[in-house]
Amino acid sequence: MTDPTISHLDQPMPLSGRGNVIEDLINAIETDTEDTLEHWTEATNSSPVAKAFDAVFEAAVLIAEELDLSLVEELSERDRVGFARYGTPLQYGNGRSSMVDLFQELLDGLVYSWQWRGENA
Repeated sequence: MTDPTISHLDQPMPLSGRGNVIEDLINAIETDTEDTLEHWTEATNSSPVAKAFDAVFEAAVLIAEELDLSLVEELSERDRVGFARYGTPLQYGNGRSSMVDLFQELLDGLVYSWQWRGENA
């Protein structure tokens, strides 16, 4: 019998990698000169991940504003929670596929967006 708690896309626990992804993103947001983040996506415009970044970043900014939250403070909180949960910050080269992780999180976001739509239509 197949374990219903395991997905065919499940990945191993993160390994020790390098750097702190969330700190890098916060730094990019805080030092953005109107085009730093946009320049990255323009340079990689053929990548579905770059396109997803644009959409997700814009949505995160708008939702944070709607909830009267600071995007940077909430990212810092996610970093704290992740470290408490996994014993390490989100790092580059951690042995997991960031594209698979992104896809799974986007599926969650898609479902929560649909839920919100159904509750607020």
